[in-house]
Amino acid sequence: MRMEKLTKFNRGQSSKIFKSVVETGDPVVVTQHNAAMVVILTAEEYMQLTQKTIQVELPICEKSLED
Repeated sequence: MRMEKLTKFNRGQSSKIFKSVVETGDPVVVTQHNAAMVVILTAEEYMQLTQKTIQVELPICEKSLED
């Protein structure tokens, strides 16, 4: 997964980044101040991710709400 700085989008490089995602299928993480802000992925990959069922296990709280 490739990382790109947000400033590239402000400098007119967005079309190159979008094109590379479509051509390679590899997602791109856009960062600002060294923190991930957004992930760019293909429409096909997005559809696959949204179709999957995710099972989440939550820990059981042993404390009573009355305490």
